[in-house]
Amino acid sequence: MKYLPTAIAICTFCISFFSYSAPLDQLDKRQINDLKQGEVILIENQRKDLPWPQVEGHLKFEVSPLDALAIYTAFDIQKDYVPNLIESSPIEVRDVSKVFVRYEMNLPWPIPNNRYIHGHELIKRAENDYEVTWWMVESNSAKKVEGSARFYLSDDQTYMHYQSLVVPDSTFASLLKNSMLSDVRESLKVIRLKTHEFSKNQPKFMQEYRDLLIQTFQNKPAWKQKITKSQRPQLGDSNKDD
Repeated sequence: MKYLPTAIAICTFCISFFSYSAPLDQLDKRQINDLKQGEVILIENQRKDLPWPQVEGHLKFEVSPLDALAIYTAFDIQKDYVPNLIESSPIEVRDVSKVFVRYEMNLPWPIPNNRYIHGHELIKRAENDYEVTWWMVESNSAKKVEGSARFYLSDDQTYMHYQSLVVPDSTFASLLKNSMLSDVRESLKVIRLKTHEFSKNQPKFMQEYRDLLIQTFQNKPAWKQKITKSQRPQLGDSNKDD
């Protein structure tokens, strides 16, 4: 989970590493069949100049695209279900749709906690087709992070297309590649599980975060109103020592 950039996990978003054709068109028949059976399809796009590949994930959800995005972008509650994530604090909003979030990941001693700030942009591409992109603002463990999660409807079924590129700031990064891929796969499974649980059991919660998205797409400062000044850490604080 510690490698999920939501997780969890986004300045203008650079799309040079990502393809924006119809996501299902990128899969073969076997992959599509596995996807419809509930499997997580994970694809590695290798780059010779980087220690980790750009990763794509495809998976099916049993909720609407808007509800799936609502849970994925409930930034302030990510710490409640992402393992080892001890802080996820929205700290700033720009241009209505750009939300900056401060994160802290608890790592085993003697490794220092992973602290970082990501920017996120909320996008409505079309009806029943939504996306959040993210990028790194600052981090004590990565040189670059960027990614996206798109939730869209195809044949009355909701799918997620996840894309992530992480450039770790470590000389041992190549040794952790398999661990990173395993973490991404498990993170996507947890996100889907929690999305279904919230959708089924927390109607008031769902309505709150659904409304945040709807108002954002109407160009209303919903997230800015949610963040109070007293709760707002300062940009630049994430790299302080314990």
